Amino acid sequence: MHVAFGLLGLLIIGGLAAAAQPEPLSLEQAIAVAREHNRAILGAGYALRAMEARKGLATAQRLPTARVLVGVQQSRYDQRLVPARRPNDPGVYGATIGSGDLVFSVPVYTGGRITADIAAAEAAVDATGLRYDRTRAEVTFAVSDLFSRILAQRRLVEAVDFSRRAVAEHRERLSLLVTEQKAAKVDLLRLDVREADIEERLVREHNTLSIQRRALSNVLGLDGGEIEIVGDLSPPDSARCDFSSLLDTAYARRSDLHAQQAQLTAQEQRVVFAGSYRLPSLALQGSWGVRTTPGPGNAATEDLGAIGLVADFTVFDGGKITYREREESARLDVERTALADLRQRVRLEVESAVLDCAAARERIRALARSVALADETFAIERDKHQLGAGTVLDVLDAQASLLSAEAGYLRALADFHVAKARLDLATERSK
Repeated sequence: MHVAFGLLGLLIIGGLAAAAQPEPLSLEQAIAVAREHNRAILGAGYALRAMEARKGLATAQRLPTARVLVGVQQSRYDQRLVPARRPNDPGVYGATIGSGDLVFSVPVYTGGRITADIAAAEAAVDATGLRYDRTRAEVTFAVSDLFSRILAQRRLVEAVDFSRRAVAEHRERLSLLVTEQKAAKVDLLRLDVREADIEERLVREHNTLSIQRRALSNVLGLDGGEIEIVGDLSPPDSARCDFSSLLDTAYARRSDLHAQQAQLTAQEQRVVFAGSYRLPSLALQGSWGVRTTPGPGNAATEDLGAIGLVADFTVFDGGKITYREREESARLDVERTALADLRQRVRLEVESAVLDCAAARERIRALARSVALADETFAIERDKHQLGAGTVLDVLDAQASLLSAEAGYLRALADFHVAKARLDLATERSK
């Protein structure tokens, strides 16, 4: 009975541990997690919400406003409760007068100020929304970049571990030869040194892999430690990239480029907004309220109301309007320059990504052949040494060349996938 309960407890503990272990993520799953939890994306979403509220505030300027004003006034001498309504109107007086008014105002004409403010806010919303899309694209690239490098690093760790095991196996065989006095002990020492070097490199590569996994966790917006992933680095396809068509695609699809154009439009409307203060504004205003006095013997309550048109125009403001126009015009020039600069950077990013893809593809082709030759060379030198026709130094050199070729091939493979992801980011072909 105790044994049965013990086995049941072990099964429960094992099940809980398995349930607590997160499932490895594919690239698509990792991108989905990042788009939901990444803090840069969350911040861009909050900025979009704030700008939408700003647009609502600008639009609300077209609507009437109504306010309630309530107050009590204590005067040194009695004051008339309400203005006289007719000649010889005796009226009501009191030193304490309470008031309550409903005041409303409706804009009739503002010189285009409200229209320009709304247009600027709408363009700013568009710009912020496009920057939000760009942030999502940049996070997608960051995930793809780390994902590819982790896959390559994981295979590099396997390659280093394979080298360690190969050296260990060769050492066992060499140890037997030393025991039989068919090999020099110094060769065994050389293998020990080589094995220690590989052990040290294995520790470094494991540490690099751990850091990359934690960096991926940070990009995903998770608070956990290392993230496990599933996938593999596929070999490059033979398709070539046409720079002209990709550049046209980038100009047509880049969110940050369209965001900068929308920002330019918003600034143009701010220039119009600044100049609108030179024109008069006209508003329909009205009020209705009551006045009351609690004085002894003459307590009374009166109502009064008024409605009319109010014109407001600036005669002299010390040059404030002029300076504001100059400021907004200068900012407009800044936005135009920023747009031209961004178009240049987009072209450079696309061109660099295309060149990186082509270079990585050629490196992979050359290094794949190098790995095959290095593997064959290592096998030959190992067999020669076992037959007594070669030296242990030749074996170690061949093994080091094989590991170096494998590391270079894996780096090139990761660089190719990163370059492809950078090209997708530069053109935003897949959002």
